[in-house]
Amino acid sequence: MASSIAARKEQEVTYQPLLLATVTFRNGTVLRLSTHDLTGTVYKGDAYQPRILNQQIAATQALSEQGIDITPSVTLELADADKFLWTNYEKAAGFKGATLTLVFAFFDVDTSTFSSDDITAFVGTCDPPQIDETTLSVTANSRLNLSRYALPTMP
Repeated sequence: MASSIAARKEQEVTYQPLLLATVTFRNGTVLRLSTHDLTGTVYKGDAYQPRILNQQIAATQALSEQGIDITPSVTLELADADKFLWTNYEKAAGFKGATLTLVFAFFDVDTSTFSSDDITAFVGTCDPPQIDETTLSVTANSRLNLSRYALPTMP
């Protein structure tokens, strides 16, 4: 039975925390990634590939006196030993400029159900990826992070 994140986190037997990433490329191509294998299970009608090995989510920083808090950047280390992501996504569409959306939910492995709600943890714009033999790392900066925007000069 599905229940909310708030209810599930308080239970004695907890469920698997799950980070789901959706990368929407500038040409409209969509890549969906997960921290865990969801083979045979779809989340909100979409299948996710279990390729997120590690995530570095920068500490939340205060943006203004009004209390707007943001996560300035996120780096995802993705499994890519087979070069599937490099060939089908980086070479074809390019991560630079793509939109990265991270969603947090709980997953019940026994019943293959998700929490009834989710939390959008981050929305940002991707930089070009870093690659090595087995991984592809993508860094994205929050759309609310104004430190990278070039503002016009005032005379």
